[in-house]
This record gives sequence, C-alpha cells and structure tokens, in this order.
Amino acid sequence: MSASTDETALRFEKWEALGNDFVIIDTVISVVQARRLCDRRLGIGADGVLSVSAEGSATRMVVLNADGSRPQMCGNGLRCVAAYLAVQRGLDQGELLIISDAGERPCKVSRLAANRFEVGATMGNAKVGERFAGPEGRAFVSVDVGNPHAVSFNRFDDEALDRIGPHLEQSTPGGVNVELARTTPKGIEVVVWERGVGRTQACGTGACAVAAAAVAAKRAEHDTAIDIQLPGGSLVITVDSAFGLHMAGPARHVYSGEIVA
Repeated sequence: MSASTDETALRFEKWEALGNDFVIIDTVISVVQARRLCDRRLGIGADGVLSVSAEGSATRMVVLNADGSRPQMCGNGLRCVAAYLAVQRGLDQGELLIISDAGERPCKVSRLAANRFEVGATMGNAKVGERFAGPEGRAFVSVDVGNPHAVSFNRFDDEALDRIGPHLEQSTPGGVNVELARTTPKGIEVVVWERGVGRTQACGTGACAVAAAAVAAKRAEHDTAIDIQLPGGSLVITVDSAFGLHMAGPARHVYSGEIVA
C-alpha cells in the first residue's frame, strides 16, 4: 500500500518460522495498530508483531499477539528477529543477544540461503509444575518457560484442540498456551493453541514446554536432542539436567513493504 502525502507509511518485514508468521518493525506501535497489522483480511496478516530496538550492545524484542496482548516470550518470533538482525548487519553467521520480557536470549544464526536461516537459541530454564485435571478429564502439567503453558500427553484427535484450547486459555487467569502431545518413534507430535492467537502452525516456547514436560515424565532424556513435530515442521529441543533449554529451527524472510498503520 502507498501512503498519501499526509500519512506516514510504516516500513515492515514479514517473516515466518514453521508457518508461525510475524510482522517485524523497528518502532513502537499501539495495541490497535498491532491488531490492524495482524488482520488477515484488512492488514498484512500475522500471528503477531515483533518490535525491535537497540538496548546497549543487545536488541530488545517486544511481542504483541494478533489480539494485541503482550506475551513475555515467543520462540519462533525470537528466531525470526535473530535472522532479521543478521540480514540488517550483513551476517551470514554470528551470535546475537536478544532481550525479551522473559529475559536475555543468546542466539546463533547461520544463513542457509538468501532468505532462509537456521537459528539456535538458549531459552532459559523450564519450571515444570503440578499436574492438574483439565477439560474433558484430561491430565495436564503446567510448564513455565518464560511464559505459561499447559501440556497434555493424553490421546487426542484433531478437533480436540479447538474445544480444549480456548476453554483452558479463557478459564486460566492471564491465559495459557495449550499443547496436546503424543510420543512417536521419531519424536513428539504436538498441536498448539496460543493464547491471544488461537491455533497456530508452530510455537517455539510450546515446543520447549513439551520437551521439558516429556523429560520430567521420563518420556524423553536429558541432554538428548528431542524432535518436536508441529504442523508447520520440526524443532529440535535439548533439555539439560537443570532443565535449561536450547532450541534450534528455521526462520525465513517472506517479503518487505510499507503500510499505513
């Protein structure tokens, strides 16, 4: 879209990580603007907006979900911001420090192609909480990975997420991300309901939460790469003996543009 002479166009880049898509900007915007940008009919269309700004030698990342809410952390968004910064700085590979509302997240970036990157990120420590009974009598465990998650390994069908996700999100003070998971010979299959967004193709922090819950329940081992298979593709998560998390996965630049926001 082009701006008229009395309007200011907002420059943006569109990035995606396993189908989890974001608008990246270098300015602060309002909740209303974030909702407009994320609207898939009237705006650019995205699961969230990522605002980046310099903070000393690091970069601050602020996340606004499609509904305008501000989560503490976004794993797929983190990888997109790291790759975005690599492009801005002309790096084919390198290490970057990104500060989120959940704390510092060191990242290591490697360019795979002109618009594609592989990004590894240190994701802090998981806190695996208590088991609780969720909707439809399902057993969940709460996991904090800088933002809140509820993980279940009960059997599920594809429609279960659309029933259970919004119910659990809305009935939990402050909301919660919901992951339904099942182990397979190759890893762990996961579907995700993100608070403030809904069903998504992938969730980086959700993959971390599932891996931590799996290790705590002895469904997976410490210090072993765990393949988390999401609808949009796979992430590799490693959980150390102190439940420190490392995430590795792709990020891709889709296009750049301007929009009157």
